[in-house]
Amino acid sequence: MANWYGTSRTNRVRYVDKDALEKALEPFSIAVEFDEEKGTVMFMDEDGMDGHWPSFGEVEGVDEMDDEVEFSWEETVMPHIQEFQVLVVMQSGAEKHCYVSGKAYNKACSEQGAMSYETSAMYPLKKGGSKRKKLTASLLFTYCPFCGKLYREEEKKDGSNG
Repeated sequence: MANWYGTSRTNRVRYVDKDALEKALEPFSIAVEFDEEKGTVMFMDEDGMDGHWPSFGEVEGVDEMDDEVEFSWEETVMPHIQEFQVLVVMQSGAEKHCYVSGKAYNKACSEQGAMSYETSAMYPLKKGGSKRKKLTASLLFTYCPFCGKLYREEEKKDGSNG
């Protein structure tokens, strides 16, 4: 079996509160790079050689039997990321073969997505010839285009519309 050499990193995303994010990450071995001018953060594996993200971190006084806390991007990091941001977590490396893997996490959307569109077509005129007509409309999404969740799930459950 060969030795694993790899690296892990994320894209840059906008954060909500730097201090709260740093505190949430204290127990875990993750390198964090803040760009305070742009309000963005990027995460990297701490040692730069093994390329693994942590599974657990150590916290004193959490539990008498167990002082480890589990790491998850959804519960540890995403609450501190601004809305409509997508965090792409990548890992690449080589052992016997080369590997690239990744996941994307998005901040849950609280506003309904919408998109306007414009279309045009040539229509015949009664007096002969044709004229271009334009139609402009808006679409309100039923499902979030980022996470795929139904926007008004509670309405669907109880059958009400407002």
